[in-house]
Amino acid sequence: MSSVIAEFEEGSQWDSRVLLLGIFLVISSFASTYGYGPWAATDRLFVPLLTAGVALVALNIAVRFFRPRLKVCILKLDGEFLEIRPVRNLQFSGWVALDPRAVRASDVARVNVFNFYTPATGAGMYSVSIELKDRKVVEYNLDSLSLVQEIVAFFETALPEVSLNVEKRTKA
Repeated sequence: MSSVIAEFEEGSQWDSRVLLLGIFLVISSFASTYGYGPWAATDRLFVPLLTAGVALVALNIAVRFFRPRLKVCILKLDGEFLEIRPVRNLQFSGWVALDPRAVRASDVARVNVFNFYTPATGAGMYSVSIELKDRKVVEYNLDSLSLVQEIVAFFETALPEVSLNVEKRTKA
């Protein structure tokens, strides 16, 4: 195993901004019908602002249904270099792939895997942190146990010299 490929719901940095702008336009449309100090009440802005706001919110929701899946190679061993591509889950959006980072495989000091799921509610995540010898950390916060186990198997087979700290609840 020389790479770990993951598939996520693709997101965009702009999703939350477009959603916020749409909501702002809807609120502004209703606010335009009331008079505030120097602002005179008018009905002329209500329909255009409301239409634009609702259209942006509907467009934001519709785009999510037709957006392709994000398929990304999050770990790849290429000779003596390990390419790490962090991914991030954005609020009100989905997953985005960040810029890759290439490090020497010998620079990986330790890999920690923790299970932060709460048994009572089922809420939480799995955390995989890759600690480098220069004290930098690349962290994945994932919700898929099979992906976490694939990452652990990658480090066990491709980089057996790396110290692996896997929490007991994650192994099960």
